[in-house]
Order: sequence, then structure tokens, then C-alpha cells
Amino acid sequence: METLELTETAAELATRPTPPRALKRGPSPIALVGLGVSIAFLYLFLRNVDWSALTASLAQAHYIYVLPALAVWFFGLWIRTLRWKLMVRHMRDVPMGRLLSAMSIGFMATNLLPARVGEIVRAAALARTERLKVSGVFATIVVERIFDVLSILVFMVLVLLYLPARGEDAATLQSLRMFGGLFAAVIAGAVLFLVLLRLYPARVKIALAPVLGRLPGGLAHHISAALDNFVEGLGMLSGWGEMAAISALSLLLWLTIGLINWVLAFAFEIEISVLGACMIFVVTAFAIALPQAPSFIGVFHVAVETSLKLLHVGTVSAKSFAIVLWAISVLPSIFLGLWFLWRGGLSLGELTETRVS
Repeated sequence: METLELTETAAELATRPTPPRALKRGPSPIALVGLGVSIAFLYLFLRNVDWSALTASLAQAHYIYVLPALAVWFFGLWIRTLRWKLMVRHMRDVPMGRLLSAMSIGFMATNLLPARVGEIVRAAALARTERLKVSGVFATIVVERIFDVLSILVFMVLVLLYLPARGEDAATLQSLRMFGGLFAAVIAGAVLFLVLLRLYPARVKIALAPVLGRLPGGLAHHISAALDNFVEGLGMLSGWGEMAAISALSLLLWLTIGLINWVLAFAFEIEISVLGACMIFVVTAFAIALPQAPSFIGVFHVAVETSLKLLHVGTVSAKSFAIVLWAISVLPSIFLGLWFLWRGGLSLGELTETRVS
């Protein structure tokens, strides 16, 4: 799901930045848990549904607004590709078209395959076509996820502090405002940590060694591997000007995702502000961090519906909006990825077996 990455989405991969392993044969325990989570959320989304009202809402929607929403979706994809171009240019000046191809194939894999292997596939696809080291490409994706999470946190602070609270759920939103300052502090702390990691990587790792030594061996290994990826990825950035450009593109990217939500709201005559539309992706981005089935089925729908209810949108309209937004977020990336996979003569099975080393 390109829009939340929605659309892999962003928050989940940033919380799982360690080098991935090759996809194992047969369903893994995490994949089975994810399937169970999606089934449970899908039940929550569909239970007590007034099917006649939902059908009528979908039938009466103004689908003309899907066209500008898709236009913004493709613009966001272009921004994401341009940002990745800045991140990989220390290895090679890769043309935008080839970056778009690898990215689209990765998004498609995330939406169709279990175990969230999309980033493995994405790194492997670019490494294979450009003859680059897979670990080097993957490190750029780690950096990308850092900027994604920081951008989402920025919008979270804006939503919690400035979104007007109204309707029967106003008290809930109002009670969340105190977290705005907390998340602002989290952003400041994360930025400071990244700056120190960029300037003094060895010292930071030495300082963290006593803490890692108290953790179980497996967890300590994963955290240490993640830290190595952060160090390698941040070391790729040539200077503060490049970091500022990537930061600006990241904020613009997530603003476009909010604009997709805002434009699509007109299709269902939902009155929300642009900031309210941004709230949808903030909630959804953290919801999809849960283990779940491919394409974020169920969890995505419940997160979108919950966001709209906090904005005092009716249940039927919220469910209709969630269904169409899911289709816009998932289906284009699947079709685009399959087309690039076929055009490039690549094998999805071979790409998923790639190891980061």
C-alpha cells in the first residue's frame, strides 16, 4: 500500500528496521497471527452493518472525485521516488523510472505476500537491475522509514494540538491533546539521537552497549543489527542540506496522503478539514504496525472508520469511505507492481529469497 508506506505504510517498517530474512516456506507464526488479527478486525468492521444503507451509500457516491484522488496518489508516488533517488545517489545516479519500478514491485509484494517482505523485494529488485549491494539499498530504505515516522509524528502533533474538537466524540479527542506535547518531545529526542548517531556513531554504540547487554540475546542482536542499519543509512547522507531536502520531501509526501483523504471525502459528502484528513493517515499508519494479513485487510478499515467517527462522521459514510480508500490505496500499487515485474522480466519468487548481507 503505497500511500501508507501507508502505505507500508511507514510506522510498521520503522519499528521493524532489522535486516529481514528470506521468506520461509510455509506460513510463519507471525503470518498466522497476522491472519487472525485481520479476521478479527474485519469482523469488527462488518458486524452490525446495515447492508442496505451501506450499499446505497456506495452506489450514490460521487466517484468523479476518485480521479483527482488518484492523481494526487501518483503525485505522491513521484515524490517518494524522487526522495529515494536522493538517498541512493551516493551509490549510483539511478534513473527515476528504474527506482519507480523497484518501488512499485516492493509495494505490490507487501500487498500480496505475507511476512511483510515488500522491502526485501524492493531492495533486491533495484540491486539486481543496477548491480548494487542489497544491504546498501536496504540501508537507504531504513533511512526512508526514519523520515516517514518523524513526519507522521509531526502531523500527529499538529492534529492533536490544532484540530478542532466537536461532536459526541469531542471529549475523546480533547483528552488526547495532552499527548501532543509528549509526542513533540519524542520528535525532538529522536532528531537529537539521529544527529548524534550521524556525528558520533561509535560513541553512541558504546554508550548503548551496557543497555543491550542486559537484554535477551536474540533481542539484543536484532537491536544491534537495526542500529548498524541506521548508522550505515545515515552515513550515506552527504550533508545537512541533503537531510533538509529529504525532510521537506517527506513532509510533502505525507501531506499528499492527507490530500487524498480530503479529496475522496467529497465523494461521500463528508465535511472534514485537511488537518482532519491527515488525522486519518496518522491513526491508520500506527494501526497497520500490528501483525496482519497482506493488503492490511480489516485493520486498515477499522482504523479509517475510527478516525472518521472521531471527526463526527456517521457510521455508514465512514465505512463506505474506508472501503473506497482501501481500494485506491491498494489496487493501483498491485497492478503497477505486477506490470513492472512483467516488464522487467523479474521473478517474484527469486526476489523474496534474497538475503540482506
